[in-house]
Amino acid sequence: MTAKQCLNHTWLRVSVTPTPPPVPGLDESKLFEKGKKKKKNEQSLDKKRLKKFVIRRRWQKAVNAILALKRMGALFYK
Repeated sequence: MTAKQCLNHTWLRVSVTPTPPPVPGLDESKLFEKGKKKKKNEQSLDKKRLKKFVIRRRWQKAVNAILALKRMGALFYK
């Protein structure tokens, strides 16, 4: 294939897709409101527990990396 043929290939050809029609009864401004009160049936994640989990996981990864480096060093010095 030549470069010209490649650029005209269907995979590389730019197609403009029309935007979908608006959904009746949907107010898009309400989708992005901040500080909106959540309904009772919606759940929120406990961020304190999530942060604690992330910190613990990061610590475990660091310890595993040190142990792996120690094992690799032991292989080379035998």
